[in-house]
Amino acid sequence: AGAPILSATLSASNVRWRALPAAEASCIMLLREEDLTAAAVALVRAGHAVGPSVQVCPPTPIEDQAASSRNSQYVGAWSLLRREEPVGKTVEEPPTGTDGPLRLQAPSGVYAEIRLPRKGEWSMQASCAGIHAIVDVTGGRKISVRHRVVDF
Repeated sequence: AGAPILSATLSASNVRWRALPAAEASCIMLLREEDLTAAAVALVRAGHAVGPSVQVCPPTPIEDQAASSRNSQYVGAWSLLRREEPVGKTVEEPPTGTDGPLRLQAPSGVYAEIRLPRKGEWSMQASCAGIHAIVDVTGGRKISVRHRVVDF
């Protein structure tokens, strides 16, 4: 992907970046280390491949005794009405008259997300399970990160 596409994606997600000319590539993009997770999320959501994941994403969290207090607003069973990224820009919304995916989440952050495909479209199954975490980023911002462990 070209630098203008990547820069637009990063800027729309409030990620600070700079571009440098490079001999082997069209450019090199510099990011602050604390913005790597937000940048990786924004680029993947825009359809770009990012890797290796161990260098750009936070590791799968170990058991956290304080997780229940940080995850309290995400605990329970609920259905997605609309997903926005950034806030105000809708990136996912179930079709009118249909239900969004069903999320079941425990206080520990463990979740299962059930996405039932429309009748006859079973190959479009996109359910998953994993661990939800709240990650602190620059400026006191927090982002919600799903560590997908299994897709089914």
